[in-house]
Amino acid sequence: MTRRTTFMNGLAALAALTAGIGLANGASAAEELQMSYFVGQRHPMVKAVVVPLQKKLAELSGGELTVKVHFGGSLVKGGPPQYGALLQGVSDLAFSLPGYLGPKFPFSNAVTIPGITQNAEDATNKLWNAMDVVETEYDAKIIALWAVDPKILLTRKPINALSDLKGLKIRVTSKQDESYVNKLGAVSVASGVTVIHQNFTNGVIDGVHIGASAIRSFKLHEPADYVVTNLPPSMSPIYILMNQDKFNSLTPKQQGWINQVAGRGLSLGGGRGYDRVGGGGLKFATEKGVKTIALSDAEKGRWLAAMQPEVEKFLNSKIDVSSSSSKVDITGREFVAKLNAK
Repeated sequence: MTRRTTFMNGLAALAALTAGIGLANGASAAEELQMSYFVGQRHPMVKAVVVPLQKKLAELSGGELTVKVHFGGSLVKGGPPQYGALLQGVSDLAFSLPGYLGPKFPFSNAVTIPGITQNAEDATNKLWNAMDVVETEYDAKIIALWAVDPKILLTRKPINALSDLKGLKIRVTSKQDESYVNKLGAVSVASGVTVIHQNFTNGVIDGVHIGASAIRSFKLHEPADYVVTNLPPSMSPIYILMNQDKFNSLTPKQQGWINQVAGRGLSLGGGRGYDRVGGGGLKFATEKGVKTIALSDAEKGRWLAAMQPEVEKFLNSKIDVSSSSSKVDITGREFVAKLNAK
């Protein structure tokens, strides 16, 4: 061993010892959390939820705990794989929709049931009212859980009455949406959001049941000729989750910073943001030549009446958690009561 090698090894040992003393005295190394975000940087929830999460965490920690976002599926591609990849530790944080794995998240997806909630802000608050039950279906830490704006219907043919839907293939967000849309006489097709434009353009589907906020984000005005509004209200939930093992590996101080940022407040930023962006999506569609058809209240009532047997089935039955991590034994009616609790 040369003198230079001995000298360099000594410096390395001294550096390690100094770092160890610093950590023992309460100093913590900077930590950068990796977030998977399967859609692009211009998605409206970047401004409404992601940036506030990043800023608040960096501010509280003095820059010791930060979040790097991997946009456009550059870390994990597509919405459905996000949850599994998070549990495997591919990402520290993940953004996606519980609806992509429908039966695994029966409590979160309850806000898709027509008439249970009225708008994104209302659905977000209700999910947090029942968080003691909702959190049992996740094997990860909930950072934010909120809802998309009320769904509209984009089609190529005018839809003025229930009978106009007969036989149309309509894309829905969640498997749990399927039975309700089928009751309207349509044929529901569940799929991820990133393939909607192509499927709609190519005629694989005849229409899309989705929040109006998605019109601009996914250019759905291009294949659509009509947008139908004043439907029975149905929302879709969205989450940002954190790998539980990653959270557990952090220091108590770092965990405290995350707990201060996470929760209802951050989530409501998403819900309110979606309600605003939904209105903008409808305006954008009109400007691009998509014709608006607003169902009359009487016609809306007929749609809701057609779906009511499925709603009653949910309310009167035990919620099926056989595909979920939850072990909570509760009926739909009991769960809705928790959603509505103040």
